[in-house]
Amino acid sequence: MIAYKGMCPGMVCLGYQLKMGLNVTEQANCQANGFHCAANPMDCLRYYGDFQNSEYYLVRPCGDLDEDAVDSRISCTQLWVLRKLEPQEFFRAQRASSEIFWHLPEKL
Repeated sequence: MIAYKGMCPGMVCLGYQLKMGLNVTEQANCQANGFHCAANPMDCLRYYGDFQNSEYYLVRPCGDLDEDAVDSRISCTQLWVLRKLEPQEFFRAQRASSEIFWHLPEKL
């Protein structure tokens, strides 16, 4: 699964310093802990909406995963940070994601 993650400049998220490659933590609970990311890039803007003071990354959540009904956020115990997205790449990902979600049938 590929997902998206917003962070403060320098790959900092809620005081935690992430790094490129594999990041590991003990627990994953969307309400409280774990590394968070989102399946829909639009949801990153809910948490890191100041585009001038945020960075966005392509990530792969692994390990124990937890999701809730808030949005497309995912919490995981292992987060592979794959690469930083340039602004135009992030907006292309948003557009592609929106087109996919808008064209899903009501019943699968």
